[in-house]
Amino acid sequence: MKQLEDALNELKHWEDTRIELVGALDGFESELKKQGPVSGESGTLRRQSQEMEQKTNPDMDRMQSLMSELDRSIARQQQKGLEIPETTIERMKGLKNQLSRNLSQGKNRGKAIAKELDRFESQRTFPIPELPVGWIRVETSSGVPYFVNSESNTTQWDHPELREVLDKFDSKNKHPGYRTAMKLRSVVNKCSLNRVDLATLIESAETYGLSELNKATIGCLELGNVLSMIYQSVSDVSRIDIDVHKSTDMLLTWLLKTYDM
Repeated sequence: MKQLEDALNELKHWEDTRIELVGALDGFESELKKQGPVSGESGTLRRQSQEMEQKTNPDMDRMQSLMSELDRSIARQQQKGLEIPETTIERMKGLKNQLSRNLSQGKNRGKAIAKELDRFESQRTFPIPELPVGWIRVETSSGVPYFVNSESNTTQWDHPELREVLDKFDSKNKHPGYRTAMKLRSVVNKCSLNRVDLATLIESAETYGLSELNKATIGCLELGNVLSMIYQSVSDVSRIDIDVHKSTDMLLTWLLKTYDM
């Protein structure tokens, strides 16, 4: 009697696992379709890369785990002396084929996203610096950076470290003009702009063909490259200790917000 009960429980476990796997396989295919084709735009690429890390990859692991459990259940049924029906064997083949297709699509998508991100990042001359714990840097489809706090699930245009400095003046009961002046001074100091000389600024602009600034049009990525060149030149020539990457990113985000790009 006990053996019969164990066998029935194993059969039920196999069927429950199969139903869960079918739902996971179908849901995975539907989710990939919703995500759309791999984008060539930096902001969308970063969002798709996050989706791969946070959802697609864990979903693939879950599907593989469920399939492995079905295999183990079949093995346990055979150990109990149960005969595996032909229909069950065919179902297992169908599930494994669907799993193989899903995993192939998921892995290919991950490779395509990584390839496009590498192509995009190869155009950037400055690496993205580390952020305070809990913050993630992402970009819009046009390459404008913004920041996501994973703990509070909030977003902002300001670099977190720069916002922290600016918020200090909002909490003080000072004259608006005074607060604005102090904020600008804080931006200058925090972004190390007080260490940039005019000659280096002009030379870097001319290197990028931006000598006539009033007529020039420049994208977010190129602007970041120009700022990085400026800071790196100051650091190399003057031997001044500047965090080039962080200063570049903070000034870039502040300029974009200030000019509402």
